Amino acid sequence: MTAPATPRVTRDGKTLSARMWAYLEASYRAAGADPARYLHVSQGSYRADDPVPASGTTHNGGGAADLRTWNLPDAVQADLCRRLVVELRRRGGCAWYRDDAHGGFAPHIHVILRDEPGLSSSAAWQCREYDAGRNGLTGGGRDYHPRPPQETFRVGLPVVHVVARAAVTRGRAAAQLGVSVARFLRFNPRFIAKAPRPGDAGRGPPGGRVVDIKD
Repeated sequence: MTAPATPRVTRDGKTLSARMWAYLEASYRAAGADPARYLHVSQGSYRADDPVPASGTTHNGGGAADLRTWNLPDAVQADLCRRLVVELRRRGGCAWYRDDAHGGFAPHIHVILRDEPGLSSSAAWQCREYDAGRNGLTGGGRDYHPRPPQETFRVGLPVVHVVARAAVTRGRAAAQLGVSVARFLRFNPRFIAKAPRPGDAGRGPPGGRVVDIKD
């Protein structure tokens, strides 16, 4: 099933859907990489008017991105690339690390978010190759990464969960306050206001005495 379309957003000259940006940011955070520091898209989507020859028509439609990897910390670069590929896949993407040994490319991560609207025919073909356990290249080689269970990426669910938890917390606090007030009044009945009697208007509390909460 194709996800609903979201607006196109351009950052540093690279255009993706708003959902695709959110998907990448969530995947980077899950992999332990700060997206504000390390997420850099080297090639985005919707490039039918300005295609990159090495990519064919893959990036002509939506859902496709190439991610820079040389900017990741050297000491953990290889491990972080592996984690990024796994997290991108876990959220519904067909992702591979590309380098000279895997397609003859400069190092980068290539990803297709499978349910984005408007995938090019090449991007859709790569998703089918992923499902068949292959590497998404024309040679049809075997996949060379872990294959975690995939789930549909939904924008905004964490916020909904936080709001729901906050509402439950407020509800519990209100209920607890209600119980505390009821218990207090049960053992201090003199603080329960009595219904006014005819002729009491303007005379103050019954008996003319003002109830002081400190009594």
